[in-house]
Amino acid sequence: MVDQLSTMLQQLQTSLDDSVNALTKTGSALEKVDAQLETVQTDIKAMQSSEAYQEILELEGIDAEAISEFMASPVSINSEVLYDVKNYGTGMTPFYTNLALWVYFQLRRHELPRNPDFLSLNPHTASPLVFLLIIMPAAIFQFFRNLRKRSQAAL
Repeated sequence: MVDQLSTMLQQLQTSLDDSVNALTKTGSALEKVDAQLETVQTDIKAMQSSEAYQEILELEGIDAEAISEFMASPVSINSEVLYDVKNYGTGMTPFYTNLALWVYFQLRRHELPRNPDFLSLNPHTASPLVFLLIIMPAAIFQFFRNLRKRSQAAL
């Protein structure tokens, strides 16, 4: 029993020592904060006594909304629409169609020498034929349809 009490008292002493240590560190940190606050207070008093601060206080009649608009957008941009398009994808369709065709044929260029059934109707190799006969004409038709719509809208 005495051993248990002795152990508990030692643990209590250790806890108290740790608490004293923490409070000492907290005290020194608060002293540093107090010194910094005194510096800030001195700086604010010096600023308040300056002429520039007094001039700023005298500018009560300024339009805060106009200043905020200017600060938000200091440069004005005049834009002129050359080709009006309803959405970005419509104008980019010809580019992406050609890009897709180019990538497709680059990939197929390496397949043709290894695949003699390239243009056959074999279901495993018919995708190039389907592309050439169905998808490519549809893409070309869509391109010219969009071109005609844009030229009619320009008139």
